[in-house]
Amino acid sequence: MRTAWNNIELIGEPAYAISLGFDFCAEHESGIKTLQRGFRLDDKAGPGLVCRQSNASADHLRDVVWLKDYPKATKTMPAETRLMVDFSPSERNQDAFHSRRNGIANRGSNAISTAWSQSGFTIRAFTPEDRAFVELLHQAILAGDLTIGHGPAEAFGRSPLTLAIPSRMPDELKQKIMDDDIAHDKLRAAAADTGIADRLKSAGIRTYALMPEWTDFFTSVVGREGKPSDDTVHPVIFFLNPAKQTENNSGWFTVEELDQWIEGTGPILKAATPGEQEGPGI
Repeated sequence: MRTAWNNIELIGEPAYAISLGFDFCAEHESGIKTLQRGFRLDDKAGPGLVCRQSNASADHLRDVVWLKDYPKATKTMPAETRLMVDFSPSERNQDAFHSRRNGIANRGSNAISTAWSQSGFTIRAFTPEDRAFVELLHQAILAGDLTIGHGPAEAFGRSPLTLAIPSRMPDELKQKIMDDDIAHDKLRAAAADTGIADRLKSAGIRTYALMPEWTDFFTSVVGREGKPSDDTVHPVIFFLNPAKQTENNSGWFTVEELDQWIEGTGPILKAATPGEQEGPGI
């Protein structure tokens, strides 16, 4: 587990979730597959919270969930409640968890502190409000009243890691997550229908990112700066982050422009300097 330093916060009033934050490290950029397996999430269960819901029983979690409470402050240490879930238990994590002074996720202040990786997390809480939420979260985990995923402050987009207690979540947020998932699934289906990702792969062209959006994205969301051509028969456009960036432009492009790239023409290719031959990012 690696300590997080950014975007750590309780979410909601009263709190129904916690953002465990992030740091710029491999542990926070490697997904959460072991956590998802450990909590027995079913990512094919459907849109909304159901695909993020823990299906792990208390018996299943007995040996991977720990709660430790220090109810009284000392001269040098505040009162504290800490929670750890670790699906790949290690002696190092155990020693750090049980060490009051040198514990894991130590940010050196009374602010709520976290550490996490794809296989587990630790939360350390010091104020009465934060400590009460950590105790509620522990109860929720054992009761199966937990959703988990990557998400910003209002669960659940890309990162950081977010834990939520669905029984405490507002109904309108649950509906928003459902609606957003359905909209995202429609967008992914429309992107897949173009076949462009498969054609790029077949041509041996590598990309770091190829992210779809609806063609009205620029008029409805961000204005017209960087807008690709209107000349497309497809309902989606793509943001491209290509390999070989000395030869290829990044930006928003139509499916037709991406097909031109495969053929070695079009606006994705940067102007060749004398002696260079144009070609896609193979």
